[in-house]
Amino acid sequence: ARYLAKLVEESLPLKRRQEAEAASEFCSSLTHGIQTALVSHEEVHEWAHGRKAAMIFSVSHAWETREHPDPCRFQLQQIVNCTGLYGCAYHADIWVFYDYTSLFQFKRQSAAQEDSFRRSMGNMHVMYSHECTCTLRIQSLTPSDAWERMRQSEEGVPVFHVRSGEVTPLPLQDLTKNDTPYGVRGWCMAEMEWSSARSDTSLHQRIDPSEVSSTEKSELRGRVTTHPSSFKEQMAKAAFTHRSDAESVVHLQKKIFYEKVTACEELRLSQLPPDQILALANALPDYSALKVLRLVDFECGDAEAEKFVEARPLVNMGCRSQSTSCRTAFCRGDLQRMNLRDSGDSSECARPWIGTRRSRKSISGPAPGRAAVPW
Repeated sequence: ARYLAKLVEESLPLKRRQEAEAASEFCSSLTHGIQTALVSHEEVHEWAHGRKAAMIFSVSHAWETREHPDPCRFQLQQIVNCTGLYGCAYHADIWVFYDYTSLFQFKRQSAAQEDSFRRSMGNMHVMYSHECTCTLRIQSLTPSDAWERMRQSEEGVPVFHVRSGEVTPLPLQDLTKNDTPYGVRGWCMAEMEWSSARSDTSLHQRIDPSEVSSTEKSELRGRVTTHPSSFKEQMAKAAFTHRSDAESVVHLQKKIFYEKVTACEELRLSQLPPDQILALANALPDYSALKVLRLVDFECGDAEAEKFVEARPLVNMGCRSQSTSCRTAFCRGDLQRMNLRDSGDSSECARPWIGTRRSRKSISGPAPGRAAVPW
């Protein structure tokens, strides 16, 4: 993340992978010499074997123009704001996956670059669903005033210029703008799903300023994975540059969903709003190996509680009041413990579920978070 912070300091936009590979004296390697902005294979190998401390973050974001995803540097600032805090809090390198800088972009000049790009695209979901990575989600587009300032300035955005065959600064108005909201873009929706399939919701964080300001609306941001049948319906309405991508996205989401949920034994979910409690209820029957479920700081009403309690066979549900029904206890926040029936073992020795429910109008402190990882 030091490379990204340097770009902010110098008021420079994100660069393509091709340009990011140029030597940068402010980026250190294992030997503390001059190194590119990219993490080397040797560094990843050291991290994988526990000999190097690093945190890996994958950024989910919209491409705001066809030529450059972040021409006004709005996303870059959000990333640096967030990763800077992690850098101060942990004695570890901060590694960031951002597609424009991490993958070879148009125009790829060699067969090796094209092969690298294709292989990366075929496995990019790993960066968003692996238990040792954390997703940073930027849903907001560049604010209109910032966009207008950039448009009126004389500053150009360096992008690949087809006619010249070189990276050339172009005025913002010469780029092809895409202001489709993040939440309806097919690939962005897919990245959200991959990220939500992890066993801990704290590994999937929205880091841009929220548009929700009313205290009457939920401020909870946790997400759970969507059942493939529901996701397929969402994809029918999603926006794609190439509509043919939708089928591949649906197939991949289904593959990841079942790979993750059927192997998950312990699930920790935090800051879930009511609609995500319903999504959890729909997905729970497929968590066939689940033994421990922890909910922290969630919100629900009668309908969500009913669906949730019916979703899985339960050994027992401990309540403050023994006369209170399971559904009512969950809704009222009386629930203290819920033991899931262990697959293949009907004993009541499952580990306890501990949770805190907030009412629709109350605001409590945030649930404790944790993190897992061009720079």
